Amino acid sequence: MLSKIRGFGKFSGQLLKSVAQAYENGQIEVGYDPAIGTFTIRFVSTLGLPPNLADLKAAVGEVLPAHLLVKYVFRYLLVREVEGLKLQNLELRKLSDFAPFLEEKGK
Repeated sequence: MLSKIRGFGKFSGQLLKSVAQAYENGQIEVGYDPAIGTFTIRFVSTLGLPPNLADLKAAVGEVLPAHLLVKYVFRYLLVREVEGLKLQNLELRKLSDFAPFLEEKGK
C-alpha cells in the first residue's frame, strides 16, 4: 500500500526508486539508459533474490509507462568476499546468498 501512495504523479526515476524502496528494506540504486529506454533497479545491500520480488515487480509495472523497460540486477557474494571467511562463518550463510549455478547447455 505504501508504494501506491508514493506512486502517484508524473513518472520519473525518482518515483521508480521511491516505489521500489517501499518494497525493499535495503539500499537500491536506479539507473536509466535512454538509448534503449531501460531502467535498472540494482539491489545493493540485499543478497540474493528479495523475498517479495513478485510484489515489487507488480508495483513497478503499475507506475512504469508501457514504452519503457525495467531490468533487475541482484547482488550475490563474490569470491573476494568469501575467500577470507572461516569455514564456520561460511556455513552460516544461506545458499541463496551465492550466485545461482547455471549449467551450460550441451554438457
